[in-house]
Amino acid sequence: MAIGAGSLFFSPVNDPGFWLVKSYLGAEMRGTFRTWSMETVISVVGLVFVLIGSRFL
Repeated sequence: MAIGAGSLFFSPVNDPGFWLVKSYLGAEMRGTFRTWSMETVISVVGLVFVLIGSRFL
């Protein structure tokens, strides 16, 4: 789970996934960047859950 959370951490804008999301959503660069940066939040929250879960297992 920790590896999965870490793999989502803020990938660069030149990542092909960024451009695919931008073209599929038809969004402008600013909106796509905001959506893409949510991956960082998801990654940090995932890490927190992994650390909390490791206390109990």
